Amino acid sequence: MNKGLDPITVLVVDHEEGVRQGSKRIIDRMGCHTLAVDRGETALGVLEKEDVDIVLLDLELPGMSGMKALRIIGETYPHIVMIVITGFAAVDTAVAAMKNGAYDVLPKPFEPDQLRMAVNRAREKVALDKATRRGQLEKERSLADLETEKSLVHTIVNTLPSGLLVTNPQGRVVLANAAFFQLMGLSSTTEPGQSLEHYIHEEGLVDLLLEISRGHRLDFGDIPDYEFSPGSDRFLMALARPVMGDQQRCLGAVLKLEDITAMKAVDR
Repeated sequence: MNKGLDPITVLVVDHEEGVRQGSKRIIDRMGCHTLAVDRGETALGVLEKEDVDIVLLDLELPGMSGMKALRIIGETYPHIVMIVITGFAAVDTAVAAMKNGAYDVLPKPFEPDQLRMAVNRAREKVALDKATRRGQLEKERSLADLETEKSLVHTIVNTLPSGLLVTNPQGRVVLANAAFFQLMGLSSTTEPGQSLEHYIHEEGLVDLLLEISRGHRLDFGDIPDYEFSPGSDRFLMALARPVMGDQQRCLGAVLKLEDITAMKAVDR
């Protein structure tokens, strides 16, 4: 179970009973509420009644195709994080799925650890998206105000397993959690309020965060994930997004870091 993350509901859609039930057992043990169905049409019926956070969707389904179900879910429930399960190894299949709203692609057959990793990534995205939406609803607030609630905010963000960093519109760091300092090899006593270069030595990532912080990249689809190595044969994946306020005013950027060293080792 992932401590520190809110309970979520996962829907597994796969025509193979073994995959459905096996995936359900694994995800249930992660502390999630898991539902499983074998058709796209049935999945849409479930989504009308249940508050689902993550959908694992097989592309090879009887009746309605998985790609069509993917498009409908993405258009109707944009908050749902979708992981596509596919037996096709072709790159164009993965690209098509991403264009139709998939957050991740899980090749079949997959190992339990691969499933856990994909669900954990999606689960953290759900938490990050919910936090971003809550921020958008705040009135007359700026990220600088978070410093007045430092104790509460630090308690929340320090429970997240991924590294988290928040900037203001000038690109200065106003918040960073313990996992961020650990992943970057920095002392946890480092104070916020300094420029990004003080915390991140990857020039390309610093430039990307500055663009987002200053409101030059407001389209999520135009913001790439950023992979880099902070040294010591470790690899990190960075996901950055703008934090929006009233009237689409950019208040800064939020950065999530994930250690992908084990995944890189498998790829080799």
